Amino acid sequence: GALVRSRFQSVNQMDAPSRFFFSLERKNGQSRAIHALRSESGRFLTDPAEIRKRAASFYENLYKNELGAGYESG
Repeated sequence: GALVRSRFQSVNQMDAPSRFFFSLERKNGQSRAIHALRSESGRFLTDPAEIRKRAASFYENLYKNELGAGYESG
């Protein structure tokens, strides 16, 4: 997994996962992390727990609305 997440292109040059791959993985993972989200009221959320709750509620509402619309028309 570390090899894939590190996005290293030339794998056949290396024998086994090493500190190099783990550092690449860490760097790539940090660049894709969400550091802030805007709440429904417009406030910026920076606490990781608040970010997770907001993301979960956003997708819960998104799919609830999508599923609800599909059941009404069918």
